[in-house]
Amino acid sequence: MAKDMINRLKENVHESNLFSRDDLLILAVSGGADSVVMSDIIHKAGYTFVIAHMNFNLRAAESKRDEDFVRSLAAGYNVEVFVENVEAAPFASSNNLSIQEAARNLRYAWFEKLRQQFVERQRSQNHHADVKIITAHHKDDSVETMMMHLFRGTGIAGLRGIPSVNGKIVRPMLVFTKDEIRDYALQNQLRWVEDSSNQLDKYTRNYFRNQFIPLLKNIYPNVEQNLYSNLQRFTDIDKLYRVTVDQKLKKLQQIHEDEIHIPVRKLKKEPAWGTLLFELLYPLGFSAGQVEQVILLEQAATGKQVIGDHYRVFRNREWLIIAPVEQLNAGYHIIENTDQLVQANGRQLNFELLDRSEVI
Repeated sequence: MAKDMINRLKENVHESNLFSRDDLLILAVSGGADSVVMSDIIHKAGYTFVIAHMNFNLRAAESKRDEDFVRSLAAGYNVEVFVENVEAAPFASSNNLSIQEAARNLRYAWFEKLRQQFVERQRSQNHHADVKIITAHHKDDSVETMMMHLFRGTGIAGLRGIPSVNGKIVRPMLVFTKDEIRDYALQNQLRWVEDSSNQLDKYTRNYFRNQFIPLLKNIYPNVEQNLYSNLQRFTDIDKLYRVTVDQKLKKLQQIHEDEIHIPVRKLKKEPAWGTLLFELLYPLGFSAGQVEQVILLEQAATGKQVIGDHYRVFRNREWLIIAPVEQLNAGYHIIENTDQLVQANGRQLNFELLDRSEVI
């Protein structure tokens, strides 16, 4: 089992080009079984790494226990350990975030800051190898993410689950299931700590993990294996889908400074044009519900709009215009060749189509 998982990780790293032998890896270690097994496999595979741990101070003595455990784990591997203490609860409250969102934002912001410090250290030592952040997300985490995205309404891309690479964040453990990781830990007599908050179903991911998926298994005993297979299938489908969507959006969009203009008539000639709008607007911060409102603009009068967090979409005669929210008044006005009267910024303009012979 141990040798097999080490080889599988090395094969995954090589085939997916996740990182190289020369790269420095910053392992995100909580002290739980997943990150402990990741540390052990990375160590036995011969990669160079340091360990990073964030103490969110959410579980009193348990949080301190986790920190002390991770420090001892790093000492056992004789590698550097970096610990950051934060107050996640006040941060969440002051930024109107859930605890999970706050913890994620704090964690990845610090990881990137730490990564940049290592990049500078490498550069000062005339080393040119890359520095990557490594997390212990596994296949079951990806399945949970896929299902949450499905019910939240994130489109085809969300059904891929967790990507193995996101910038400098790399997840080489996605080839393993939770059961495989737990078996590895037991067979290699590894110690780890349990996070008691993982049993609290008030967190969405925990509810899926502890309640929803086990319920599905009662109905469909092979549901986990089917979901594992679907992850790869959805990833492949998304690649094909993305090529088509990008090609069609490129033909539809007209870029004017920081605005995107979409001709309504041309848009409506496309099959599944509402889906094209979704793929254009979702990355700009529009929810699935807001995209439905935008679709209704194709029947709306000039001036009607849908406002998102950062962008707004408004109807301007035969166009849908996507503009930053702060840009309430564009510096120009679209004039169609059929317009005779245009009102803009409190002014009125009259137009008349003349024969060429009438122009002096």
